Amino acid sequence: MMLLKGFIYSIIFNFMLIGCTSTDQQSSSKKITWQAISKNLQARAGAALVEHNNFVYLIGGVDGKNYLNSVEFAYINAQGELSAWQFTREMPQARGFIDAVVFANHVYVAGGANGQHGKNLLSTVIRAPINTDGSLGMWQQMSETMLVPRRCNKLFLWNKQLIAAGGFAGSLLDTLEASHFDHDGFLGEWRLLENKLLVPRYVNAIKQSGDYVYVLGGHHASLGKGLDSVEYLALKNNNSPWMATQAMSQSRYGHSVATNGKFLYALGGMDAATYLESIEYSELMSDGTLGSWKIVQVLPQAMANFTTLIKGSWIYIFGGAYKETYNQQVYRALIHADGRIGFEGGWAEPQTLQIQSNRNENLTRSGRVLEVINSPQYSFIQLIESNGQTLWIASNRIPLEPEQRIRFSEGALMKHFFSASLNRQFDEIVFVSAVKALD
Repeated sequence: MMLLKGFIYSIIFNFMLIGCTSTDQQSSSKKITWQAISKNLQARAGAALVEHNNFVYLIGGVDGKNYLNSVEFAYINAQGELSAWQFTREMPQARGFIDAVVFANHVYVAGGANGQHGKNLLSTVIRAPINTDGSLGMWQQMSETMLVPRRCNKLFLWNKQLIAAGGFAGSLLDTLEASHFDHDGFLGEWRLLENKLLVPRYVNAIKQSGDYVYVLGGHHASLGKGLDSVEYLALKNNNSPWMATQAMSQSRYGHSVATNGKFLYALGGMDAATYLESIEYSELMSDGTLGSWKIVQVLPQAMANFTTLIKGSWIYIFGGAYKETYNQQVYRALIHADGRIGFEGGWAEPQTLQIQSNRNENLTRSGRVLEVINSPQYSFIQLIESNGQTLWIASNRIPLEPEQRIRFSEGALMKHFFSASLNRQFDEIVFVSAVKALD
């Protein structure tokens, strides 16, 4: 539990959910295949995304300082262009780390969190009607609440049921619960489902395609890194257990997922303290399994906790975060019949494109190494900076020796962090995303 409160509470909220860099910082050698097409009215990460009748909605989230209750929407025309964004009816309370669905011409939002560092975990469910002009009507709270408050839970619909999967409720969850809709769209009593996830999932991604639903990645319960595992459920078989299928080529949490019914895409996210810009895809097989994953493209910039939509031949990116900057820019790119993403002449072959993350990292701080302790995932480095300050930092593993000089990036300060792999507690430690040895 100390690890969860230390790493997940601080890293996931204070460190992961922070926006993306501008395209000015991209390497000039990288071909940008994404179009910047519009800007949201409010930068946000950890928001919910739904699309209905060509209207796309961004709901809640965080802006780097506060949880949001705002909702904005835009119209996607036949050419894949977005109208100007408009604010619509606010939620009755701020909430982020949420998911949403559309059922019977209403938007439903369940769970999430608010308060300082997301400490208020929510079990309530709210809905709002969708008006013909795309705006939302009055939000209404359902009388039945989920059995477990769930932050970062994921939602899907099946057989007139709303189903909530995984999330965080003081510990990582492997449970699912469901509630039936009545003829007026109200939800009945929630009940736990028997078929649990194979592993607890938090800050994971979920996507339904036809009669199957897929759960991808998430945060490792104890090692502070991402999961690469993927599991799926055959929805038509009520007694079907979750089954493992082809794992992703990259461990990820805080990532996004999208499907066009033929391919499943996993985009960005984080692994340990590293932000990812890679995109990989897998073919959806008729029996519900997945083909091998291939790197297909990169994001406009490394980012996490954004939302993705495939509409027609276009894939769109909304919101997201990279360190202390939150994304307001909307991007789109073409999806080709063979799964490639991007504009002609601006894409790379899947077998030759390598995962590249944070190559333009700003290494603004420096120091001399005093001690290095390596765990399977991290290097824990005690150093002294030029101003004489001594501190501990943690990064992805790097070969270092005492007395070496290093440069490192800014990071997230964590107090009273307990490392399970070292069986050691640090009074204060800064998790950074990049370290470079100078000698």
